[in-house]
Amino acid sequence: METANQRPPIPDVFEEFTNQFLRDVKNSLSTEMVLTHFYFQDLSQYFKLLGEQKSGEILEELKSVIQAHLRPYDKLYVLNSRSFLTFCPDCRLDIVKSRFDEVIFQVNHLIIDYEIKFLEFTEPLDSFQPVYEKLLKAHF
Repeated sequence: METANQRPPIPDVFEEFTNQFLRDVKNSLSTEMVLTHFYFQDLSQYFKLLGEQKSGEILEELKSVIQAHLRPYDKLYVLNSRSFLTFCPDCRLDIVKSRFDEVIFQVNHLIIDYEIKFLEFTEPLDSFQPVYEKLLKAHF
């Protein structure tokens, strides 16, 4: 029986992502790292109108804008059409925030609205649970 304080287990759908993330954390040279969550507006109405090819182009453009602000060894994870995460190992929060300060996502004439959340970690991670908990706190 689950208590009120207990968080639900991490959904299995995230298993591949969490395993990759933990591998990336292990490969990090320091314990300073920042995870950034981009949560984009719901674009499903545009996707329905534009079709699969144009929808893919919009998502590629979003990825491109984010990648332009990353270092070569930073990671970008696309969870779905609304949630993109970046992992910046060996980096501080203030540096990552300054990289994404005033970023505008524009595809053709469409300016895409988004929320951005930064999560800083300064201790070694051997589980995804603390990340999951911080993500939940940041959004709920």
